[in-house]
Amino acid sequence: LKPCEGGSSCRSTSSAAMGRGALGLVLLTGLLCTADAAAAASIHGANQITEIEVGSGCSADITENSEESSLQGQLTFILISAFLCTASDFLVMKLPEGVQLPISVVLFLEGVLIGAVVMHFVDIGEVSHDHATLGVGTIISGLKHAAFMDPHALFLLILPPLLFESSSSMSWHILRKVLPSSYLLAWPGVLINTLITGGFVRAICRVNGLAPSWEVAFLLASVLSATDPVAVVAALGDIGAPQKLSTLVDGESLVNDGSAVVVMNIFRDWVVGAKAPESERYCPTSPPSAGCILQFFMQVAGGGTLIGIVAAYLLKIWVGLAHSLHKSVLETTMILAVIYSTFFIAEGVGTSGVLATVSLGIVSSYALNAGLSHEGRHAHHAILNQIAYICNQLTFFTSGFITVRFMGRPKACGHTFMSLQAWGELALLYLAVHLSRGFVITVFSPALQRLGYGLTWKEGAMLVFSGLRGAVALIMGMMILGNEYIDHDVKQMMAFHISGIVVLTLFVNGVTVGKVYRMLGVYQRNKYSTPYIHKLFNRLELQCRNGGVYSMARDWFFTDLKFDIVVRCLPNFQSFHIDNAGRALPSDIDSVKDVLTELSDAAIDAGLHSTVGLKRPDQPFFSTYFEDHWARNHKPCEVTFKDLLENHPAQLEQADLMQDISFNSHLDMMYDSDCPGYYLSAQSVYTIGQESPTPAADFTVTLLYQMDREVL
Repeated sequence: LKPCEGGSSCRSTSSAAMGRGALGLVLLTGLLCTADAAAAASIHGANQITEIEVGSGCSADITENSEESSLQGQLTFILISAFLCTASDFLVMKLPEGVQLPISVVLFLEGVLIGAVVMHFVDIGEVSHDHATLGVGTIISGLKHAAFMDPHALFLLILPPLLFESSSSMSWHILRKVLPSSYLLAWPGVLINTLITGGFVRAICRVNGLAPSWEVAFLLASVLSATDPVAVVAALGDIGAPQKLSTLVDGESLVNDGSAVVVMNIFRDWVVGAKAPESERYCPTSPPSAGCILQFFMQVAGGGTLIGIVAAYLLKIWVGLAHSLHKSVLETTMILAVIYSTFFIAEGVGTSGVLATVSLGIVSSYALNAGLSHEGRHAHHAILNQIAYICNQLTFFTSGFITVRFMGRPKACGHTFMSLQAWGELALLYLAVHLSRGFVITVFSPALQRLGYGLTWKEGAMLVFSGLRGAVALIMGMMILGNEYIDHDVKQMMAFHISGIVVLTLFVNGVTVGKVYRMLGVYQRNKYSTPYIHKLFNRLELQCRNGGVYSMARDWFFTDLKFDIVVRCLPNFQSFHIDNAGRALPSDIDSVKDVLTELSDAAIDAGLHSTVGLKRPDQPFFSTYFEDHWARNHKPCEVTFKDLLENHPAQLEQADLMQDISFNSHLDMMYDSDCPGYYLSAQSVYTIGQESPTPAADFTVTLLYQMDREVL
């Protein structure tokens, strides 16, 4: 990557397709090398940010001319955002259910607030670089870099795992029915939506007192057509909406993102026109000809989809060959490698990486799971969910910084945070995008009612309201803002409205979607469902009591044991409650610690006190009889226990398991997957390992040894 001329950073989005793919590979490698590069850099130089203004008036922008500070700054931002996002998610979960906000909204708000403080109220030049404030300068430097992250880095590094995780985790049996509806809304729907919204943009918005040109209006409309319903899908799951609705919303959004990027590229070429060289444009003429547009659609959309399908079947074959090795980590690594490779290859050959990754995920949802081993399937879901969770957090947190950059431009710009005219245009545009989306769904409603599960007018209203805009729209906005061939005032108008629509849809639609769902009464709850669930679980509990610990309790040998206390910590299908989403959740299940405590008290009161003279622990001494009894039995049991663990090679693995329980989770019950049905009481193992065990617990262990040493 050669440096740009003039000392400014390169953010042109019209680079050749192969260059985009190479840039993605460089960025992927760069993340792995960032720590080493930052450590090798000079500490003083790495924390310096030289802020320069490129251009004047509305064209002024802040860029960094220190490559060293960029490396360390990006690493610092990633670490800070990971900590803040995780802490925020934890705190939100601790709030009462009625006041909880979607975590995506909370992270976006935090990004906006922190970004506003760092970018407009903190001067990095005033922070000294001595050792006392070196960490503060590094943190501020990293936060300032967030708003200027290369959009291709976000596009190529964060989007692939998000797209694949979302598309592959949907139930194929539901997805295959709603997929035709999703494609109908994501392709013809996006085109119609772009044209209608473009008309609203030309009628509402003004640039230097004049209406924007048609190509500019359509370019902004194409960006606003990209939906991101992460907050809505999470809210629908929390309120118990049927999976068919959330799958339709999520599936339409996934394909919608790819189609919006394709449409945006077409209108971007029209906007730049003859200003950009032909090598930077797909269609040589301005406006592009119909034949060139059709060819572009076939290449980008069709080629990307085909690459994703082929990659999915190649992945299936590859995983099948590795299945016999029983290496779950290898299977998961294969999947991650194919995800990024598919995205980069699709972008490198001039097709849509978004559509390629979505197609890879959709096909994998039914073609891949059967080829994975049991451990590989579990590791695949666990690791992919974790990566997608982190990427989603980072995306919304970074989006807050980008929004501050877009809306907090120099005062010479017509569209800034302080402009009343800009806010008036934004309010009208917010209504316009919903009217346009509602019109599209109304036009296609006859077809949508016949496809898949059908579509009622209430479900259609939820589709309109769930059309949030998010990270994809902001990334496309960054690409437009960095295009040197578009007028600065036009870019600022578009950046302001893109970020404004993201803010309004997140804070209005994302927060109130649950209330709108309940107000509409989209799906009426069956009045017989709750009694049926109670009857079903009662029947299941009765069946469970015919075996297991309950059959043991009926054995004559255990008639004097307190099974009524033991079963309080076991799952009980009769102890549950129905939440607002109609889900059955367990309740009134005691913890193992409470049950063991009560058993110890019961043993003191009933058995040990009357037979061996054990007094209560709160009294200063124990009877001589018990001490003598303990002295006689403790040493032989200890010898037997050590012999069992140390002198039998077959028990070494079990010994490691018991030690792990005793040190890491001594209040829980652990299950050894290699021995089905075999449980260890972690509290008992922990008690055995104590230097001064409690007499009641150790006496119980002694009795167990005397009954059956092999069992213990």
